[in-house]
Amino acid sequence: MRTFTELCHAIKSLEIQGAQHVALAGLHAYKLKPDVKTILSLRPTEPLLQRAIKYAKKYGVLKAEQHITSAEQAIERLAFRKVKKKMFAVHSNTVMAALTYAHGRGKKIEVYCTETRPVYQGRTLAMHLAKHKIKVTQYVDLAIWIAIKQSQVVFLGADAILKRGKKIKGVVNKD
Repeated sequence: MRTFTELCHAIKSLEIQGAQHVALAGLHAYKLKPDVKTILSLRPTEPLLQRAIKYAKKYGVLKAEQHITSAEQAIERLAFRKVKKKMFAVHSNTVMAALTYAHGRGKKIEVYCTETRPVYQGRTLAMHLAKHKIKVTQYVDLAIWIAIKQSQVVFLGADAILKRGKKIKGVVNKD
């Protein structure tokens, strides 16, 4: 069990990565010490952390944790319909969960990814997929367009997708 200070350090130092993991760690820190200002300052550009703390203040930490978990599961089921044989994906806990979910339900997939410097999140993605027996090919970052051209669909992490497909903190979409 981590202390408030240890959780704060892990969030700020990027030891904890991924919007959902950061938000859940922030909620745990909030349970230990409801110092909203400190928690929100750890990752000021992480919208899910901001929303999770706001939600917890209004409805409680347990409800906020349940909301994040149920949203993740709903995204997995929705993404299942978009999974194709050859895909490009970026590191995102949501993307990893969706691909693992699809593969576990019999979809045969091959995933292309880049190493994603400087933190190398793409390597984390590749190792996760390989561990789950999903065929993965990793490219250096500069070869991203080669990987995307071979893909039938592109899976990106985004903090939110609004009506008409506008993304917040998203990047490109092949479609």
